[in-house]
Amino acid sequence: MDLGLKPAYMQRSSAFNLTRQLLCLPFLPAQHIRPTFLKFAEHERSFPDLEKRNRLMDYISRQWLDHPIFDVASWSVFGYQIRTNNDVEGKISFFSFCF
Repeated sequence: MDLGLKPAYMQRSSAFNLTRQLLCLPFLPAQHIRPTFLKFAEHERSFPDLEKRNRLMDYISRQWLDHPIFDVASWSVFGYQIRTNNDVEGKISFFSFCF
């Protein structure tokens, strides 16, 4: 899905900052994710490429915050010691090496 934000992202403009902030949402406690997202959405209304940003915010809202199967708590990794699949991949590599 191309929203047309890549040039602004590559220039490290405010679109870059927004994207980085959105990517950090899973690291917050689940009860803080939606209010933080709403604050981001409110702040984004002041930027010139509003339509593109609105489409990004709508996508995040639809696919992550309001998803009918996965609730916010299921993708929040706050408090987890292992938050990526790198740990699993390391173990798979180790077992592959052993056999």
